[in-house]
Amino acid sequence: MSRVSEQRAINRYAATAVEASADRRRHGRFRVSGQTMVICRAGMTNGDILNISANGVCVSGAHTAEPGEEVRVVHVPVGDIEGRVVRVEPDSISIEFPISVRSVQFALDAVMHRLKSE
Repeated sequence: MSRVSEQRAINRYAATAVEASADRRRHGRFRVSGQTMVICRAGMTNGDILNISANGVCVSGAHTAEPGEEVRVVHVPVGDIEGRVVRVEPDSISIEFPISVRSVQFALDAVMHRLKSE
């Protein structure tokens, strides 16, 4: 990916984040795909990242974690981060992590991984 096309892609994602923040979320969400594991007390489940922000991630799949439970999210090309389950739906789980340099780097790495694979 050339430097110009990379910058255009980053600008496109930044615009998406601004639009997403209008829905009262603290941080814009970015669509990111890729195999992800969620490790909780009951074991490990696989899914795909549906979206990610500087302080959270939504992962597809049927997960066994409970709201409030501490979990580890492993996104193979990027790394892992610990968070707390805030919502469990039949086909997805939402995990919040404290805003930090680490969480911002995790989200940026996931977005950049997607941009490089496009």
